[in-house]
Amino acid sequence: MSEESVPYSNSAPITLDALKGRPCCYPKMHPAFISPVPEEVKALRNFLGLSQEACAKFTGVKFVSGKGSQVVRKWETHMDSSNHKPIPYSAWRLMLAAAKIVDLSEDLEQAKRPSS
Repeated sequence: MSEESVPYSNSAPITLDALKGRPCCYPKMHPAFISPVPEEVKALRNFLGLSQEACAKFTGVKFVSGKGSQVVRKWETHMDSSNHKPIPYSAWRLMLAAAKIVDLSEDLEQAKRPSS
């Protein structure tokens, strides 16, 4: 995949490399991890070339064929809205892995390590 800009609403486009450095791309166990905001979810979905329906199929959430996914729409709804729902960590990591931002084998190894 080429290094394309990821569109962000109400802000300048960023590259995929810029997204890689954001706290939402750290493993959940990392002390600086912050859940992705709706704009990050939408930008990554768009970078992957997925419609909301295709994103729902890929992440295993409910969708209505030809109408999209209310679940994905809620992930992308502004956080101040009562309709907003955060994206599950597993769906987010799957999307990051598909974009080759993270390597899930590293997540697996980290999960196997004993807790301190």
